Parts: sequence; C-alpha cells; structure tokens
Amino acid sequence: MKLTHPRIDTAFDDGINVLVAEEPRTFRQFCLDIFESFDGGEPFVLSDGNREVNLSKCGLLVENVLDFNVNDKKTGNALFNELANIAEEKFPKETADLSKSVSDYFEKLDCESSVQIDWCDESPVKVLFKAFGIAVKDDYDGYAEKLVNYLSALVHLTNIKFVAFINLKSYFSRNELAEIYKFLRYHGVFALLLESSAKEKIDGEFRVIIDNDLCEIIA
Repeated sequence: MKLTHPRIDTAFDDGINVLVAEEPRTFRQFCLDIFESFDGGEPFVLSDGNREVNLSKCGLLVENVLDFNVNDKKTGNALFNELANIAEEKFPKETADLSKSVSDYFEKLDCESSVQIDWCDESPVKVLFKAFGIAVKDDYDGYAEKLVNYLSALVHLTNIKFVAFINLKSYFSRNELAEIYKFLRYHGVFALLLESSAKEKIDGEFRVIIDNDLCEIIA
C-alpha cells in the first residue's frame, strides 16, 4: 500500500512511517487533513496498487494515545458479530433454542403488558451479549500494553490495515515504541505517526521532516 499527500513530494510505503512537521501551523494542518481523510476527504490518499482504499473502512485514527476506549462502538460491534457467527456455526442447536426462548419470552410480556410492545429483530445472541456486558478484556500493566491490546482487538476483529497516530512518540519510551512497532510489523499494519517535533529515530522508521522553512527532508 502507499500513502500520499498533495503537499508532500515523498510517498509513504508499508511499514512504520513518521511525518514530522516542525512549524505549528503546518502540523495542525496535517492533523486536520488526516481527520478529513478519515471522514471521506482526500488530503491523504491511501492506495493499494491502482485502487484507492477507504481509510474509514480499513484504517484506525488514534488521536489521543492516552485516552481511548478499548471497547468503543467499533470494537464492540465487531466483537458481537464475531461471537454471533461463532454461536451460529459452532452451536446451531443451542442458538436456535435461545432464539425461540427469547421470542416466546417477549410474546408473553406483550400479552401481559398494558400496552403493545415491540422488540428489535437483532440476533438474540447479540442482545444477550449486550445485556451481560460482554466486552474485550481490558487488563493491562501500562499504557503501551493497553494500546497494543486495543490494536490487537481491532486487527483481529475488523482486519484494519492502516493506523495513524498523533504525537505517539511524545508519550512512549524507546522500548515501549519498539514493542508497539513489533506488533504493527508482525501483523503487517501500515502505520503513520504525525509528530510535531523530531524525536530520536528508531530502527526501521521511515521519516520525513517538514522543517520550519517548509523544506522536505528524508532523515
């Protein structure tokens, strides 16, 4: 895959890529551009061969690396869908019995209620998952592990191929970044780090710096 931007001569390829914009207004604009791209705009364009890829469908934007919910709506829906598919494929009889029991239960409630009631036609097992608060396990010893757990859940549940971070290197040590990079490389996730200043370069990073004079430097 390849990532391009009209104001950057260099194209980013698969791997760990760092885009540093030292001038504050330029950094702010790149951040606004990545937000817009995830909303369907085209400042940043991700392509696979000759085909443009929809960032919102195959990508993840981590705006705040310290404040995110491992069990956000996207992860939760993907988890429920996976568990529902497992239930229907691996335990068809139990799932069918559960569906009938839930339907019978609501019909009885409808008969006893002072008003007519209706219920969604969503899979009964999904309703059960939500009712019991089933979620991705969220135990971690530190923020780097929490971030890796979050990425792992989305990689396995939604098959994301691209992730963008805002100022990731400002919050994690070299060793922590190495662990995050190790996970991304192992799972073949294309990463872009938008940074407001140049930090120590880590092995394997491809780095482009837009300096205060707006000169583009590969360093």
